[in-house]
Amino acid sequence: MTTWKQEDEYMEYTDVPDEEQPNAFAQVAEQTDLPAPVLERISAYADRSGKGAGEVRKEYLAYIENEYSCSDWQGEDEDLLVDWAEQMFVQTRRAGSGSNANSATWVGVFVGKDKNLADRMKGLIKWNLGKYDNDPEDAVSSGRMGIYEKKDGEWHLTSASTTKSLGAAETPPYGIKHGDQWLALTNRSGDPTPNVKMGRYAWFLGGEQEDFVKNASVGLWRVDVTEENADMLLDIGRPCTITVKPPKEGGNEAFKDVLATYGDFMPNYDYDKFPMSTMQYLTNPQLHGFFTSIEDLEQAYESGKQTRNGMTFGPLLMTKGTVSRMSSSPRDSDYDPAGYNYNLTVSSTIHGDIDCWIPGHVGDQTSPFTAGWGDDRFDYAERSTVVVFGRVGLKERDGLVTPKMNVMGVYADPRRARRRATGGDTGMGQFN
Repeated sequence: MTTWKQEDEYMEYTDVPDEEQPNAFAQVAEQTDLPAPVLERISAYADRSGKGAGEVRKEYLAYIENEYSCSDWQGEDEDLLVDWAEQMFVQTRRAGSGSNANSATWVGVFVGKDKNLADRMKGLIKWNLGKYDNDPEDAVSSGRMGIYEKKDGEWHLTSASTTKSLGAAETPPYGIKHGDQWLALTNRSGDPTPNVKMGRYAWFLGGEQEDFVKNASVGLWRVDVTEENADMLLDIGRPCTITVKPPKEGGNEAFKDVLATYGDFMPNYDYDKFPMSTMQYLTNPQLHGFFTSIEDLEQAYESGKQTRNGMTFGPLLMTKGTVSRMSSSPRDSDYDPAGYNYNLTVSSTIHGDIDCWIPGHVGDQTSPFTAGWGDDRFDYAERSTVVVFGRVGLKERDGLVTPKMNVMGVYADPRRARRRATGGDTGMGQFN
């Protein structure tokens, strides 16, 4: 039976080498016409603009040739062609409007946050470097990339339209080291653009507002919070609405549950039409299939486990239990990205103890040891009832195999939470 060591708690899907992850740019079969998702966007724009679909198709092909030097679309991946279509037609929709195009409102609650940060620019840079390796002159003349050269102690960036002097720093602004060269992504003005965009997933249990209200449609979504928002504090279990960009229709399966966000992203916690209490919502099997009782955790692990790169992982789920021990002070960890973590043990009178590891960033950004929100928030004590969201695994101790949780979020219902006395550690661990 596969079990986890402590370091296994800090391996996630993002830790799998690139070649082992699902290919987000899979090759598509040879086609005689543009992919269906692109044709759908062409048709929609034709309806809005009053133009013929054939005319819009020609405009699209001219756009990708002018912007990306793509004269043979059949040699490109479908998701890239769809992204280019989004760029062209979103721009037309946004003309004269200051609102976020393609945005939608989701209703639900945040249930957790990922400990890992990842660079969202990695794929775009890889694609551009591939184009550069294939034809450097074309990559630069297309306006997508520039080449740095240091002259008289200063960096000069040559792009399609100009050569600019950009200071004498040790490394060039937004420089991308590629072999012996320094390159940069560039905009139409020939200026270098950022080459890193860090993001972190926050887990959201809910759905698109109309579908949620009318059909009680509930799913588990990854909300991609980026840049400054990646470290934002979240209220776990608090009903809210969020403005997001839904997944692309016909997009890659690996990202069908990802909701993109804009720079002004902020949950709206003023939503007062939530149909039930948070505790009922999180633990209701008629609404969703993400809750499992403590007694069934081992069975849930066995039925939902997956193996990637030789490592077996259990499914993401929620469970409910009574806090029997907790360590709300950080303790050093060689495996956690933050360098420290927290610990919580939940129990049931029937099944016993479940150890819960809380990564440092999760502990710092989701308040796992408090109940309530705002001015009503308070620290809870042991023997409080909590719902824990995370990835279930197995551990072996003294020949006994039991479940364990790598936690992404903890919800404590104020009516089921005992207030913690102030002035020191009130846990039973102080007597060990």
